[in-house]
Amino acid sequence: MRSTWPDRLRRLMHLRMVLSAALLACVLGFWVQAAEAGGLMLWRSTAPKIYTLPLAVMGLLSAALLAVSHTRYSDRVLWLAEWVFGGFTALRGLNYVLFLVPGILFPWLYLTEAGRAVWPYAPRIWAFGVFALAGSVFWMAARRGRNWAFSFAVSVLAYGLFHRVALYIPQVTDYLFSMGWSEASRYYNASLFFARQIYGEALPLPTLHPTRYLLQSIPFLVENLPLWFHRLWQALLWLVLNGAAAWALARRFVPQDSRVRWAVTGWAFLFFFQGPVYYHLIVCILVVLWGVDTRRFWRSMLVVTATSIWAGISRINWFPVPGLLAAILYLIEVPREDRPLLRYLTPPALWTLAGSALAFTAQRAYILLSGNPAEQFSSSFTSDLLWYRLWPNATYAPGILRAVLYVSLPLALLFVAYLLRNHRALHPIRWLGIAAVLGVFLAGGVVVSVKIGGGSNLHNLDAYLALLAVVGAAVGLNKIVPDRPEKFAALKLNPLLVGMILLVPAWMTILEGGPPAQQPSRTAQEQALVQIQQLVQQMKDSGRPVLFINERHLQTFDMVPEVEMIPEYEKVFLMEMVMGNNRPYLETFYRQLENHEFGLIVTEPLYINYQDRTHGFSEENNVWMERVVAPILQNYRPLLTFPELGIQLSVPQE
Repeated sequence: MRSTWPDRLRRLMHLRMVLSAALLACVLGFWVQAAEAGGLMLWRSTAPKIYTLPLAVMGLLSAALLAVSHTRYSDRVLWLAEWVFGGFTALRGLNYVLFLVPGILFPWLYLTEAGRAVWPYAPRIWAFGVFALAGSVFWMAARRGRNWAFSFAVSVLAYGLFHRVALYIPQVTDYLFSMGWSEASRYYNASLFFARQIYGEALPLPTLHPTRYLLQSIPFLVENLPLWFHRLWQALLWLVLNGAAAWALARRFVPQDSRVRWAVTGWAFLFFFQGPVYYHLIVCILVVLWGVDTRRFWRSMLVVTATSIWAGISRINWFPVPGLLAAILYLIEVPREDRPLLRYLTPPALWTLAGSALAFTAQRAYILLSGNPAEQFSSSFTSDLLWYRLWPNATYAPGILRAVLYVSLPLALLFVAYLLRNHRALHPIRWLGIAAVLGVFLAGGVVVSVKIGGGSNLHNLDAYLALLAVVGAAVGLNKIVPDRPEKFAALKLNPLLVGMILLVPAWMTILEGGPPAQQPSRTAQEQALVQIQQLVQQMKDSGRPVLFINERHLQTFDMVPEVEMIPEYEKVFLMEMVMGNNRPYLETFYRQLENHEFGLIVTEPLYINYQDRTHGFSEENNVWMERVVAPILQNYRPLLTFPELGIQLSVPQE
């Protein structure tokens, strides 16, 4: 039986959408490869010309089929496409297995050495687009003709999730030393909450991100867990807490439709990682989304109170986050009706003011309990602001403003489209209040991002991104309760806008990662550790203190002989004091160096290397050179260096 004309038109539109998506992936891939090769004029580039061949072949084929689909031969193209699709439909449940293959293959190609030969011929955006298109066909075949646009959305979200999870796999390793500039420092800072059990004495608690390290300290409840387990625990904190918050967001706005709820969960999960939104802030977002009932004032006040204490111990710029998130939910879910404006705004105002005040009090209490001088908690107020990092730079290629524009524009367009359609259905105070809260966190995050030590991603805009995700989900799902229902018109999402909303967080995800750095062999690691142990033991026998600026986790996990812990000069904390130019702290450090109070100092290999702005983190490097490396080299000399491990042991100069 022949299909009706409207049915044929619908199927033809689906085919054109697939071909258009394939053509777009080729164009974007060609553009990315051209930019990396030295400019769009490829004939002037020294890069091999053959790398454009896969893109050109697929692009020309997609363009040709798309063009033919608009001619009188469109029936033949449609018949060919449906013949191929029918073959996949016959595979039935096997399509689910085929759907998984591209999602696993993509991170394997770009995160391992195995696919290095493929990279010059397959830029990520093109490969991801091709894999997502293939996955959409498998999913649609498995679901027996499910709408292609939804199937493509499922592919984009699922493959983005696969890549995000795969990024954490290389981090779970039994490598003995720090895997990055500050990677192993996190486990030492987490151990401070159990210092008496681990080191035999109470030590000052962390000054930076205390709640992050409190979460990371949980494995220390079980004695003698290895380093790899703590790395696994950190990966689980990232994935599980962000996933739980994404689910709470979807569950709040989509309580019934499980299909849409899972899609929103996947989108929110990827959206949070665009910062990324750190998991100790995600705790606040998760609890408020789960616990706040905007119709029950005191229950909501209790939730805001608990989360504000957490925020207060975390970071100063998070103080108002729980209260303002509750306020946004209130403005979304509670219409003004006939209440006076002051009465309507009283609940969110009280939540915000009480929460912020309690957060401030919690911070003061933590400072007193931490055992650290109060001025060490305010180093960010004396740090330099590097405004040039708003624009493209060596530290962060797109620059803060451009990256913020990338992640914000789709939802901003969604918000504007919603207001144009429903501005008469909402009281202005509601949408102006939501916009004002987002604007405050946007401006504050931008300022914090240009502080020295930040600006290499959008993590300082984490509160803004989290609240933006909440507002975006509410608007896109038509969950803002109108003041005038008779004026309300549900927003019909434009497919192009939906594509942008889904693709941007997926694109930001697949940009991350690469093949893991080549690590020294296990034998080399163990041999170096033996030499470090011998030197530490010699210093212990002679009664000389050992200062671990780097690799302090060796003490935490009993990998070196037990020596007196010197808490003041751990690398990350020392860097914070350097960037804040805390002169009393630094002068004490310099005096101890001059007096040779440390018998041995464990650092990274030290040498003077000042940099200009063509290098990433040049200002951070230069203050470290000036205020740490130079003073150490003036008073200490290298005794043993492991360049491949990034470790150096220095002793006083004679």
